[in-house]
Amino acid sequence: MRTRNEVFLAKVVGCKIASFSVAALVLVGLLGTINVSAQAADSRPPVDVIVLEQNAIQTGPMNMVVGKQQLKFTLDKLGVCWLACGPKWTSYCFNPEAKTVLVRDYQTWKNGFFELKAQKKVKKADELKLKETGKHEKVAGYNCRKAELIRTPSAPFNKGEPHKPYKAGVVWIAEKFPAPKELTQVMKNLVKVDVKEGMVLKFQVLKSGSYSLMDTAYETLKVTSTKKPAAFFDAPVGYRPVKSEMQLLMDDSMDGESDMDFLKKKP
Repeated sequence: MRTRNEVFLAKVVGCKIASFSVAALVLVGLLGTINVSAQAADSRPPVDVIVLEQNAIQTGPMNMVVGKQQLKFTLDKLGVCWLACGPKWTSYCFNPEAKTVLVRDYQTWKNGFFELKAQKKVKKADELKLKETGKHEKVAGYNCRKAELIRTPSAPFNKGEPHKPYKAGVVWIAEKFPAPKELTQVMKNLVKVDVKEGMVLKFQVLKSGSYSLMDTAYETLKVTSTKKPAAFFDAPVGYRPVKSEMQLLMDDSMDGESDMDFLKKKP
């Protein structure tokens, strides 16, 4: 038979084991609740996307992520992101560092995607027309039709500028590119010409001061497929609204600088 001390000790140990078991059950319950809450916070399925690694003269490296109803890309040199999703396609151009955001509806941004004051100082904007060459070349693995951008000049002419229509650029257009039609509006704003159908993966423009030599202004380097969490395309929360691209890009330390000086601040 057990002594009174042994019986007492057994009861104490039993109570501690029971308490530990209850605590463990409570902990498991709490963890389960936290896990369920986390899942409930965003139960949306991931989004199938195409990722385009690109480079542009004006904005530097670009990373464009394209879903069936989503568009998002980063402009590294400018330090901003641009986002738009269906069905309304309202755009959010935001600066993660300054916590500022420029919001525009589709009808507004499709006619003026991303404009800086310096761009508006151009003397004139002669009409560009697309001239098909009948040639096809591959860009980032996609078969593209090659077309020329023909400019019809008007007086007053720039120094050395031809007085008759001339080639002002070249574009490579992937016709069978899996992207929403709204992306065509983005590309139309980038190349300043309506390509009618397809995705512009590369384009060249005349070098400054030249009417024969070309520079690659924009080029798609690589295209891959992956998945992104639905939250990747959520509009930024808690950002301060601004009314123009220059307000989005500039901060208080840039007061008094010329319109394009901020570009020199980014490596």
